[in-house]
Amino acid sequence: DEAQNLDPEVLEQIRLLTDLEPENGSESGKLIQIVLFGQPELDENLARAENQELRERIALRWELGSIPSGELGPYLEHRLRVAGCGEGQLFSAGAIRMLHRASGGMPRLINAVADRSLLGAYAAGQRRVTRARVRRAARELPPTEAAGGLWTPGLTRRAALLALALGGLVGGGIAAWGGLASVGRSAPVLPGAGEASRALVTPSVGSRGPAEGQERSAARAVDAVLEAWGYPALGLARIASGEIGRVVEASTPLRVLEARATLGQLERLDLPAILEIQEPGAGRSYQALIGMTHEGRVQLLGERGARLLSRSELLHQWDGRTLWLWTNFEAVPELAPGATGAWVDWLQGRLRELGDLRPGGGTREFDSATAAAVSRLQSRYGLAETGVLDQATLLALYQALRFGSPRIAIATGRKVS
Repeated sequence: DEAQNLDPEVLEQIRLLTDLEPENGSESGKLIQIVLFGQPELDENLARAENQELRERIALRWELGSIPSGELGPYLEHRLRVAGCGEGQLFSAGAIRMLHRASGGMPRLINAVADRSLLGAYAAGQRRVTRARVRRAARELPPTEAAGGLWTPGLTRRAALLALALGGLVGGGIAAWGGLASVGRSAPVLPGAGEASRALVTPSVGSRGPAEGQERSAARAVDAVLEAWGYPALGLARIASGEIGRVVEASTPLRVLEARATLGQLERLDLPAILEIQEPGAGRSYQALIGMTHEGRVQLLGERGARLLSRSELLHQWDGRTLWLWTNFEAVPELAPGATGAWVDWLQGRLRELGDLRPGGGTREFDSATAAAVSRLQSRYGLAETGVLDQATLLALYQALRFGSPRIAIATGRKVS
């Protein structure tokens, strides 16, 4: 499997293995049957001159492309049936249509999005995967740089084991030549994202003035933070200042949380962010917060490159407006006192891990003790102590649990506490 990653020396060893024949000289066949599974790069490797002999010994080739929309339902049913699922179709008709749109029919993307959809439905206590569940899973699936398949680095060990258990239903088991060249380099984007982005981007030609520079800086800052997350830069010339959130959410699985923040919140959340800066004599611009030294100096990346500011210099130029790019790794909804169910049980378990909630059985009810535990978490991160699990608090919870978000780089190698 993943034969496109084999070194030339290994391919040569495989060729030599194909020479092995029975000792009695029988013509019944070779001793070893070898099957290579790989992505499109495998064909490119075999086409090289040094692999000609191996290429000539391949007796059968098969290319698996995208699955037609009409075959996706039977595909899911087959995998569920093989896994022993006796509950019928777990995906609604709308969910199947959305799954095909989100994956483009690519088997590995189908498996990844379907697996995460099943995980989300399980955690929410739902017995059927809905269209909204698939759409959320497709938008939130993080990318990976690891060859050999999709992987969600933000999952904790606990969630990863659950994902693997559920993977027996739909995920895994498919390797193909063809149609998968982009897997492992970019996350799935829902159809229409490109159109949405183009509609929100200011043209690169037109009127000159302060707004143009601000829009150029917004595009650069977005690219810098996306790269910190491991996503490819959008490469847009300009982004209208009020449309940053919509452009990011239309083009990537990430969300944007906009708030008036404090310097303490930047330090504690420890997440790359976009700051709105008013430089003396240079007008308003957007710059990416990418680093912070242990002395408290802040590293910003703007159109003119990286620069270090002292705390007082930053506070003189920054009024607190901040945009954090983040992802809701577990698709957790906002929760308030009085809520009940599986998500409350999940929240209580995480709060116990952090020591904010005493050990014991989960009540599955967002009671006063749970609200007090949420308030303690909010206090540590400098957030309003509302006792409600809103977006900012959920972001802080993921950071506290170290779910895999990028951290602010420390130039000195020492971590800000």
